[in-house]
Amino acid sequence: MATVRRENAGALRQKILDEAIGTIYREGIDRITMRALAEKLGHSPATIYLHFKNKEDLINEIALYGFLRLEATARPVLDIEDPVEAVAEGARRYVDFGLCNSELYRLMFREFSPRVYTTQATDRTDEFWALYRKLFQRGMEQGVFRSGDPDVEIAMLWAACHGFVELALSERMPPRQTPDAALEALREALVADRLRALRA
Repeated sequence: MATVRRENAGALRQKILDEAIGTIYREGIDRITMRALAEKLGHSPATIYLHFKNKEDLINEIALYGFLRLEATARPVLDIEDPVEAVAEGARRYVDFGLCNSELYRLMFREFSPRVYTTQATDRTDEFWALYRKLFQRGMEQGVFRSGDPDVEIAMLWAACHGFVELALSERMPPRQTPDAALEALREALVADRLRALRA
C-alpha cells in the first residue's frame, strides 16, 4: 500500500508541474499561484504545498525543466564536426530557444534563484556548460580558435546571446518592431561577430 501512495504522490507532483508549465505558455508567469493551480487541478492549496513548500520552490523546479529543454535543444551540435559551424549553430539554437519559449526563458533567468541551487540544479547547469566547453575546446585543439580559456569564451558568447534574447523579447532591438527576417539577420550578424573574435 505504501508503494502505491508514493507512486500517486509522484504522479500528482508531476501533474502540478505540468499544469504550472502549461500556465506559463498559455497565460504567462504572473498567473502562476499556488491557489490557482489548486483550483485548476481540483485540489486544495494545502495539497500543492505538500509537494512544493512555496512558490519559489515551484518556480525553481520549472526553471530546471527549462534548463533541461535548453540542453536538449543544444546537444545535437556536438555531432557537427566543423568547430566553427558547431559553435555558430549552438549560438543560433540558444537564441531561438529563448525567442520561441519567451515566458519560460524569462522565468529561467529572472525568477530562478541561484541561492537555492540543489545538487540536481547544479548538475543540470554544469552539463549544459560542459556541452559548450567541448565545442570551444575542440576548436582550440584543432587550431581553428585562438588559444585561451574556453570558459571565458563561453561566458562572452552567452552574454552576447542572452543580451540579444532579452532585447528582442522586450522589443528594444532596433528597430523596435523587428520583423522575423530582420531579427534573423541580426542574429546571424551577432554569430559572425563572435566567430571573428574566436578565430586563431
